[in-house]
Amino acid sequence: MNIPLLAAGIQGRIVRRVDELYQDSVYQYAWSSYKELIVHPNAVIYPAGDEDVIKVINFAKSHNIGVAIRTGGHHYTGASSATGSNLQLDLNDTYTDFSINPNDSTIVTVGISTTLIKFMDKLKAAGLFVPAGQCSYVHLGGHVQTGGYGHLIRSFGIFSDHVQAVRTITADGQVQWVERGVAKDKELFYAILGGSPGNFGVVTDLRLKVHRDVDHPKSRGMFGNVLYTPERFKALADIMVAEDKTEETPADFDLSLAVISARLVEGKLLPIIVVFVQWANLEGEGQTYDPTFFKKIQDVIGGPLEPHGGLGLNDEEAPMSTLCSFWVFPITREFQLPYFKRTYITESKTLEKDGWSKWVTGRLDKLILHPLEHHYVSAQFSYLGGKNSRFRIQDPDNDMSFSWRRDSTFVCTMDVFYDETKGAKVKAEAQEWAETNDKEGVGKHGKYSKQERRLLWGSFDTDLPAARAHYYDSEAKYQTLVQTKKKVDPQLVFTANKFAVGDYRSFLQNIGNPL
Repeated sequence: MNIPLLAAGIQGRIVRRVDELYQDSVYQYAWSSYKELIVHPNAVIYPAGDEDVIKVINFAKSHNIGVAIRTGGHHYTGASSATGSNLQLDLNDTYTDFSINPNDSTIVTVGISTTLIKFMDKLKAAGLFVPAGQCSYVHLGGHVQTGGYGHLIRSFGIFSDHVQAVRTITADGQVQWVERGVAKDKELFYAILGGSPGNFGVVTDLRLKVHRDVDHPKSRGMFGNVLYTPERFKALADIMVAEDKTEETPADFDLSLAVISARLVEGKLLPIIVVFVQWANLEGEGQTYDPTFFKKIQDVIGGPLEPHGGLGLNDEEAPMSTLCSFWVFPITREFQLPYFKRTYITESKTLEKDGWSKWVTGRLDKLILHPLEHHYVSAQFSYLGGKNSRFRIQDPDNDMSFSWRRDSTFVCTMDVFYDETKGAKVKAEAQEWAETNDKEGVGKHGKYSKQERRLLWGSFDTDLPAARAHYYDSEAKYQTLVQTKKKVDPQLVFTANKFAVGDYRSFLQNIGNPL
């Protein structure tokens, strides 16, 4: 590729493969595990603003190449990067505006280059909050297009539920606000939010409807860690499963558990369970708090939780914005190692009958209590179900295309990291653990789910069309997105890898053969 041609008129920085800073520039979360497959763009462009973005789009069209869009670069299989002749557009610092509507403090506009932790801090300072994920250094651009799943999921839904409008630069170089509920914007809004991240245009800013602390004056939470034992984890998992025996659990309650295989305690690496529990006081001042749910968890723990990351709560009142800040971990990744990641979302109503809690405890124990050499587990489990769950009832008009919302009951991640410097056997053992979880946990006789459902943010695929039945809850939905893709991006400018809706094969034949 003739990079000087691309550089003409570009105000931002450009880093090419031959440049000294190239390796630092292409690094992202998936680098450790997918660098040879997908994280190797021809150049990385850091645009100064809209004009640079439009010039990059036009250059890509004229040279028949693709542009991958990265804000934080947190996608687990590197779908926010590219290889071959294709380009990486890095928006890490490009769009950072933040404003609160002076006439309505619940209307917030924010640039997608903002990290989750910075956004939460800005909202907290104003007594505001919004549900979102837990990874501090995720940026809002990718987060909004993959949903924004987090610990407030039953009580407030997902981050993207709160989007009122998306500012986007499309493949024709047009800058526009795409608004929820506006007829002319309906198709593109639907595609951007849930279709496939970065495939329909360059998202630059969001307008959100957020929540106020003052409307939830009695909100409370429990947060911290406790030493992992098989008995304790299974008992906590059983509480989660038991909640789904009834559809009546109030939306106020959220429960998540995380298991981390190594924590330094008194000179020893000990596994822990991180507990997140919340009561959101959705009905405000007049609502009475029932401590029964919290007490079940406290009885299993057997005492106060230890602070985690310097933060801790033991069934205490706290503003919702404070609880949100507790739920966000101040780390870039769990372990600085390559990995095999899995995210499973299930509709199962038979977890107790199928013995899921016993099975999953056994799978965790294999690497936590009887560790194979140089393996580290990070797993997380969240309850989604009940007829009152906002995750299941938000977006009633289907303005967005996120899948698996109406009947899902639980979501979990089961990730294994491994030290590749210790030999090929270490990687093979980690892969075997993950694939056994797939085989035993999912499928016709699966302990966790009878149907293999995946989420765009938690994927382990690099080929989206081939695996589309796992990511979209109907073929009709997928084909609708394909038709939108053809309309708004006929030259496949925003198809820079195979994790994209629609056609890609002929377009990506030149991977590995730069212009």
